[in-house]
Amino acid sequence: MSKVVLIVEDHKPSMLLFRDLLQAHGCITVHSTDGIDTIKLAREHNPDLILMDIKLPKISGFDIIHLLKGDAVLKNIPVVAVTALAMRGDKKLILDEGFEGYVPKPISVPFFLSEIQRTLPMGPFRLSKSLITGHPKVDAEHEQLRKLLNEFILLHDSGDYIGCAEKIRVITKTVKNHFASEERVMEGVGYLNLASHKAEHQSTIVKYEALIADTEEVGYGPDFVNELTAVLVNDMIRADIDFKEFLETQTALA
Repeated sequence: MSKVVLIVEDHKPSMLLFRDLLQAHGCITVHSTDGIDTIKLAREHNPDLILMDIKLPKISGFDIIHLLKGDAVLKNIPVVAVTALAMRGDKKLILDEGFEGYVPKPISVPFFLSEIQRTLPMGPFRLSKSLITGHPKVDAEHEQLRKLLNEFILLHDSGDYIGCAEKIRVITKTVKNHFASEERVMEGVGYLNLASHKAEHQSTIVKYEALIADTEEVGYGPDFVNELTAVLVNDMIRADIDFKEFLETQTALA
């Protein structure tokens, strides 16, 4: 059964990123943009986890955690703080207030995933509705990457590191072919942000190759899966959302 996560976040880009990451791992998300309705939503949806910003427009995350932990029904729901607080001692302060976890902003996707997984088991990566661009070729290639990523995770979890190395070679070739193919598609439909998208692809390749190079020295460490997932979904979640919006606009104008 899918896990339910209540996201309490007033910054729209952050809310969408958290939503997409969680839904891509099989979670159902419920949203609050000001925190005032947190208790009401928690009682209605009985979430398995609450992801909550500390600095909200109408109420502090600290005030909300006190209400949650003081409620006989809601007190056992784990709550992970997401905050820009970064001073020494802030993490201890947050955990002492009753939060079960802490994710600093701007978030690192690998750390975000590991912190969520520490309190909430999540399913394998999938293409949720928000990640489907609407272009058949691009979405088919994303689906192939998703499949390869999950196959790699199974090999990694089983300790088959020879199989992991072979799968990485396939993923590397597939990623590079996909980027070249996607750029041709974007050029063909007149996508206005093609130059910046190409730059994003190049940045992703640099990060990907650096990550793979590290495995030659240290092997596949415990954080490798989340780091690999973060690099691959960066293209599908952050970069391609704008392309999806472009296609939707073109369809509306047709």
